[in-house]
Amino acid sequence: MFKRAKAKFLISDTELCLKGLLGLPPDAQKDYANDSLRNSFAGIADAERSSDGGKEANKVHLQLAKDRRHKALSAGASDHSHPEWAAAALVEGWMMANGGVAGREAADTITGLIFGWVHETLSDSEFSAVEKSFGLNS
Repeated sequence: MFKRAKAKFLISDTELCLKGLLGLPPDAQKDYANDSLRNSFAGIADAERSSDGGKEANKVHLQLAKDRRHKALSAGASDHSHPEWAAAALVEGWMMANGGVAGREAADTITGLIFGWVHETLSDSEFSAVEKSFGLNS
């Protein structure tokens, strides 16, 4: 029951974050998409290099995302409409979902939502450049 409730919350939160970011001008969206992609890929790359199946890397990157969200709150952000908060919360939710707190189906849904937005916002070459900078292949 807990996983189902957590899954619903994380999916809803992801949708609210994306709604806030979609209201930005295209250049600003591109900056936040690039930032979100870099933060997600950093977590993936560290997890792939780890010897514990990525558990410690996920904890580290989850805490980094939480710290970014708290920094945005300290700067006056109060909800999903604030882009700094929304971008940090987006990565935080992605890290939580892919860390196993909400189940595989929710993690796949959240990943699809976020990466769908990133693919719509960045060109294929921009996406590939970020991917390559972390030594990842699609």
